[in-house]
Amino acid sequence: TGHGSARSYGIAADREGNGWWTQINIDLVGKSGADPSESYEVRLPPRAALSEQDLTAEDRKVDALSGVELTDFSGWWSQGPRRMGADKHGDSVWVCDYWGGNMAKIDIHTLKPTFYEYPTPESAPYDAVVDKNHDVWVNLTNGDSFAKFDPKTEKWTEYPLPTRGLELRHISLDEHNGDTQVVLAYVRTGKVARVRFRTQQDLQALKAQVQELTARAH
Repeated sequence: TGHGSARSYGIAADREGNGWWTQINIDLVGKSGADPSESYEVRLPPRAALSEQDLTAEDRKVDALSGVELTDFSGWWSQGPRRMGADKHGDSVWVCDYWGGNMAKIDIHTLKPTFYEYPTPESAPYDAVVDKNHDVWVNLTNGDSFAKFDPKTEKWTEYPLPTRGLELRHISLDEHNGDTQVVLAYVRTGKVARVRFRTQQDLQALKAQVQELTARAH
């Protein structure tokens, strides 16, 4: 690649049929259409807060060397783009920056990236999937939880899971019945979780049940 030792990681296809992929070791996202001669690169900027404040001149020389391998550890400067998802009803792909602790939205036409930091440090966003309403769902490898990002409000909502030590690496959506359910793989505990969100009617029914039980107790 000319940038060092690349490692293709996540893939996605946008609504126009373009293929996208991440190269985790060199902080690069690629795009290609049906014509292989039309390929593009989106280079993600380094983590400035770390690279600017903490790297010495000697560190920067190492950073500049071709072939520096990043495997299961983070270079101080690295974003670490891992898995990604495309909005099939919009003009963006979403990339989880595992080491950078953020998610990048890339415009499929201009190739401009926009970054959204995850509020809890070291949660390690891993995979992104986009629902029919353009909301982006992300599994947090180190957080034993998953989160929803609303692009309209630019707000995160986190959903903790009841088990610890999960190492969440996969997330999918089930929308075939109209509502959105989230499916996750518990890598370390050998389970699959399906998360269904209660409707307003469900909450009212539960509230009524609690009130009835409370009345009986008295």
